[in-house]
Amino acid sequence: EFGFKHLLWVYSGRRGIHCWVSDQAALALTDDERRTLLSYLEVIKGGKEMSKKVNVRSGKSADLHPSLRESYNRLAGRFVEIVLEDQKCFDKKEGGWEELLKLIPRQGGLLAGESATRTGVLTEWAHATDTVAALREKWEANPDRPSRGKWGDFMKLRDADKSGMLEAAAEDIILQYTYPRLDAEVSKHRNHLLKAPFCIHPATGTGRPPKHRDPVIPVPAADGSAPKATFISSLSFKGDVASPSSHSASPLPTPTQNPNELSGTSSSQPNGSSSQPKSPAPAPSPTTASANNTPNGNPNQAPTYEPVRGRAPRKSKSEAMAALTARSVSPSERGSAGTTPQPNGVSGGPRSNAASSKSSTKLPQQPTVPEAPPVDFSHIKMPRRNVDPPRTTPRPFGIEDCPAFYPTAEEWKDPMAYVKSISDRAKSYGICKIVPPEGWKMPFVIDTKTFNFKTRLQRLNSIEASSRAKINFLEQLYRFHQQQEAVGPVVPTINHKPLDLWLLRKEVHSRGGFDIVSRTKQWGEVARAMSYDGIVGVSTQLKNAYIRIILPFEQFSDHIRNSASMSALSPEIRYPPTSPVAASRMGGRSGAANQAPSRMSRMRANVPAANGSVNGKTGISASVSRTSTPLSISSSSLSEPSEEEKPIARSEIKIEVTPAEDGDLAMSGVATTSTPLPRISSQKDKPPDYVQGDSCEVCNSGEKGTQMLLCDGCDRGDYDAAWLVVEPHVADISSGYHTFCLDPPLSYVPKGQWFCHICLFDTGGDYGFDEGEEHSLHSFQARDLAFRKAWFEAHRPPPPPEGHNDPYRYKVGDVELGEDDVEREFWRLVESPLETVEIEYGADVHSTTHGSASPSLETHPLDPYSKDGWNMNNMPIVSDSLLRYVKSDISGMTVPWVYVGMVFSTFCWHNEDHYTYSVNYMHWGETKTWYGIPGDDAEKFEAAIKSEAPDLFEAQPDLLFQLVTLMSPKRLKDAGVRVYGCNQRPGEYVITFPKAYHAGFNHGLNLNEAVNFAIPDWLNDGRDCVRRYQEHQKLPVFSHEELLITITQHSTSIKTATWLLDSLREMINGHITLRQKLRQAVPNIPEVTEEHDVPEDQYQCAVCKGFSYLAQVTCQCTKQVACLEHWTELCGCPHANRTLRKRFDDDQLSAILCKVQERSTAPITWRRTLQTTLTGPGKPELTALRSLAKDATEMEVTLPEYPNLRKFVDKANHIVERALDILRNRPLPTFRKYLPRKQTSEPQSLSDGEYDSQDVADLLREADELWFDSSEMRDLANLDKWAAAWDERAGAMIAEQHHAGPNAPLDRTTWDALFFEAYSHNYRLRRFEDVGRVAKRIRLLEELRAVQDTPLTMEDVEELQKQAVNCSLPSENEQAVKLKELAERGTQWCKYAHMVLDTPVIALEDLNKLVAPPCSVPVFPSLLERVDSIRGRAREIEKQAKAILYPS
Repeated sequence: EFGFKHLLWVYSGRRGIHCWVSDQAALALTDDERRTLLSYLEVIKGGKEMSKKVNVRSGKSADLHPSLRESYNRLAGRFVEIVLEDQKCFDKKEGGWEELLKLIPRQGGLLAGESATRTGVLTEWAHATDTVAALREKWEANPDRPSRGKWGDFMKLRDADKSGMLEAAAEDIILQYTYPRLDAEVSKHRNHLLKAPFCIHPATGTGRPPKHRDPVIPVPAADGSAPKATFISSLSFKGDVASPSSHSASPLPTPTQNPNELSGTSSSQPNGSSSQPKSPAPAPSPTTASANNTPNGNPNQAPTYEPVRGRAPRKSKSEAMAALTARSVSPSERGSAGTTPQPNGVSGGPRSNAASSKSSTKLPQQPTVPEAPPVDFSHIKMPRRNVDPPRTTPRPFGIEDCPAFYPTAEEWKDPMAYVKSISDRAKSYGICKIVPPEGWKMPFVIDTKTFNFKTRLQRLNSIEASSRAKINFLEQLYRFHQQQEAVGPVVPTINHKPLDLWLLRKEVHSRGGFDIVSRTKQWGEVARAMSYDGIVGVSTQLKNAYIRIILPFEQFSDHIRNSASMSALSPEIRYPPTSPVAASRMGGRSGAANQAPSRMSRMRANVPAANGSVNGKTGISASVSRTSTPLSISSSSLSEPSEEEKPIARSEIKIEVTPAEDGDLAMSGVATTSTPLPRISSQKDKPPDYVQGDSCEVCNSGEKGTQMLLCDGCDRGDYDAAWLVVEPHVADISSGYHTFCLDPPLSYVPKGQWFCHICLFDTGGDYGFDEGEEHSLHSFQARDLAFRKAWFEAHRPPPPPEGHNDPYRYKVGDVELGEDDVEREFWRLVESPLETVEIEYGADVHSTTHGSASPSLETHPLDPYSKDGWNMNNMPIVSDSLLRYVKSDISGMTVPWVYVGMVFSTFCWHNEDHYTYSVNYMHWGETKTWYGIPGDDAEKFEAAIKSEAPDLFEAQPDLLFQLVTLMSPKRLKDAGVRVYGCNQRPGEYVITFPKAYHAGFNHGLNLNEAVNFAIPDWLNDGRDCVRRYQEHQKLPVFSHEELLITITQHSTSIKTATWLLDSLREMINGHITLRQKLRQAVPNIPEVTEEHDVPEDQYQCAVCKGFSYLAQVTCQCTKQVACLEHWTELCGCPHANRTLRKRFDDDQLSAILCKVQERSTAPITWRRTLQTTLTGPGKPELTALRSLAKDATEMEVTLPEYPNLRKFVDKANHIVERALDILRNRPLPTFRKYLPRKQTSEPQSLSDGEYDSQDVADLLREADELWFDSSEMRDLANLDKWAAAWDERAGAMIAEQHHAGPNAPLDRTTWDALFFEAYSHNYRLRRFEDVGRVAKRIRLLEELRAVQDTPLTMEDVEELQKQAVNCSLPSENEQAVKLKELAERGTQWCKYAHMVLDTPVIALEDLNKLVAPPCSVPVFPSLLERVDSIRGRAREIEKQAKAILYPS
């Protein structure tokens, strides 16, 4: 219809079918034009909650659009074949013909009119009220009626309908079940064209040629036009039956219009700008440029870029595809002036100033990805099946190993079933290891030459909780003393070492604080705890140091926390955007509230050196000297005050901290002033002309600016740009304070830095992993090998103890290492305050942009492992994983992430998103050590790590969400937390269980792949995690409510209902209760119900950041929404302005719950029926027990009674099978005629049955002992009675025949009926052989009478005599006498013939007599031929003799 000719149809697996259109007109289509074309073609639209999905008519019976009429004519012929006969869509009630009835209009008048007007086909429904009721009544009465029959019933009604409504309904039904569903989102945006044949992939820069073809990478023509080989337009068809949409004509060119004119069309926005596709904007790359980077503001001149080094957050899972642009496009292309980067790497677009109405979108020249040298796998450990030998020495720190499982090949087939089978045992460890069966090996498919990835820098001793808490405390302490008008205190030196202020404070706090320790005189215990034994006066030194240095800071801190000034501050001042509290207020991360969640909060970026290195260094530093820091033993600023300090009171302290070269704080000795507590007024008291930074935060006045102090920590100039999008007014603003408004007031403006009390305590909140370099696998391998060799040659481990058996020891250079050696060295470095090791880790490498390490159906469709359930690409979406019901792919959760580790690279303590299961597979490399804490000990773990570093968690309550904190397994074990270890090697899996915290590190270069999954026992944990996210205002990854609803829509099995019911009931009942409370609080609140799902950001609570899928509260003043728990905090408007927006109304939710509850009660009904069957009067019927066993199997749920029932039914079936063998009807015999004589002379065998009365009695006894009844056993019980009766009848007939005499006539019909009745039963009868002989005798006599006038041979006579003996033919019988006479005559002839032939001289006359015996004399044909032969020779001799004697 649109003139497109170049179409390529491509099957795309589970995504359906793609139609790639390569016409030039299609190349020029904008997203708006694609959307218009799709609206014209789209017929089916709507979700499963909608029954009627085809609405293409202007009236109920209006005709179809001509285009649809043509489609209908093609589809109608296939409807019967596909829908009715092949798929049998209407055979069952639920999901079958009930759905059909929903699509049929209720036509009451058709059946309620005059009888005379009714057609003959409607008489059977004369009593029905309408068409739907009539069909339902008939189909319920005949549930086995096939789909074609049900459709025929509807056709009868359609034919009788004169209004045309049923005709239109029938056409719509055929369209709904056969017309393809278009995937509109894939088809209408150009950013979904990345997998088109011949397209250049934006991440790799390589072409995507069809399979089994030479690569063809099209290059744009000189004029910039797209190459003709590029398929730039597509329609994507989903494989399932979906929903209806209006089918109206669209403002597209007619088929006769010039296709090239399409390129000039675009939709205009109200402001005059071109419309843009509503696809998500690409995530900012680590290297970015502002819009003002173009020289002199010239949009046509290429901008300049400066590398920006900063904290590297874990990328948002849902931003994986958006990251394609930042990863694949060069800086010059990304920053082309006036252009907007498109998700597929296409620059220009509708926002380009240079784009004219007649230019088409152009493909830029993609950057070439340089190939790296291949990885040297000769030095890399590859998968092999290892069975861990028993340990001869305990693990480091005395922790136990988690269980390792070795499934068989049969157990390995179903991953979810196997995880369920080991879950009860392994869950108490938090983690477990699984070793695949022999012969199973997942292929590694990454191209090591082109695989590049970004790393993160990890400073090991900064990751440890207590170390980082110590750094933060000392930084706050020094910042506090820096601002006091006092001479810097002298830190005591004890045992020639400076006093550890952090440890002193920790020991004092562990004993209740300064007052309690002083009152109870515990300073000696403090000294002993700090290993200061036997030192004279050490207790006094410690106490004095505490009073001079620590106590003033603590008193100031308490004063600040308890002051009203904190609550008086506005949120944006009280919680700076990069502070932990602000992060939690914004969902635990910086950035706009509608951004997708990430696993780690975004930290404040530190500006690096100009060369892009970290701290001015490159590579990895094995030991970084951090001089002039509070942690350094060489720091002397406390003990040596600056000469510039003014002499002041002895009780005051003066300390200065200045930035050192490496970014740490160094003590300089420059005098500064104090930090008084400002008396801050509330926001509502501020005057209208108040301007933050220009006005005093205390008096709100902007006068006397020369006496205004600006806090050096409140500057927002370096805050995240994403946060400034939300709060742009706080950029480059500092909090201002008059010196005379402070409490106490200052008499002069300080010379150095000055911090307000908020910033004084806001230290350490910017911690995060720095972003490292970009590596290939080859360069990362070289770095790891070089560092490992250098490190362990300089830090050689001690030799193993005697008798230590470690099969995994290996050499690095000339150093022999064991796994325990690396483990001990790792934790030594983590806990070392003086030795800083910086490591790189290639973590969270998105497989969507870099490719999965395992084969997938998209990349390797012919590889059998691409369909394997243990494949990381498949495990989240196998049949029993609940994550398959999440409607979108989540990178890192349902789409795997790749991890490339080097020695000592680590992943910190965390549990999985939404407390799901996780699975991690090592493709190759060195060992990865894991630590797991069972979910039951999660609270103990959190308490232990918080007690280790309480200041960290006070400042950052969501710290554990950020994956940046470690704590030694030994200290956790000492705190009563169960910790288990595991060494993962190549080819092995590690499973983590719900809510289980886990951490670990790598022993060297390795490559792992990980993903999440969930099974039904996770549901309660997932609900608890959502509640925890709400408490911490952390963005969830998906909606738990939507997941439960989606499960009810897509899985209607009894098995699903049994485990889903409790969670669904709790959710729905709780939600309805919240609705009722809202309605009571806001009477007559407006309510609207959405018919379709809306994007997640439209039902995300602005307060708790949770997803409120089922209902939200909105207000006219804002686009934000609130959940039903926080609706009062949405805004300050009157409650009457609120609106309750629902996805489902109360009745719909109740109906959903009722359906699931009805299915879930099937096991209860089954048990009740079983009990009734077993305890009823008489024996239970076997058919009922069989039906119960079948129902239990189909339910796929665990029923305790089922195993015993199955055994019972199997035993009963075995008895019944033996009974059926007795009861089976044997095929009736065929009596053969005896003449003409057959080749065999064996008499015909008519065998008796195989079973006798004893066999029957034994089976009846077994059935009685098992206690069941069946029709077969009842028939068997009647068999003995029948046998006795038959024997009696047979005996009477035999006796009667005997008395009648040998020549009495026999009734063949009577005797045959008696014989065949017995023969049909496989039962041994006493009179059977006698009756059989009589039946044979009757047939023999009939045959004798038939051949009495027929010449017989002697062989025939002998055969008849044998049969006479076999059937006991009485010798007195007339036919028996004749047969005997016949045999005697034949015998005499034979004797005479032998006598003649034995005579030496045979007379010709004797031969003439023998050669023509009478007809009544039977002879042997062979003997007769011999006689005739001799006679012929004799006559020849006679003839010759006569010729000699009588010559003519």
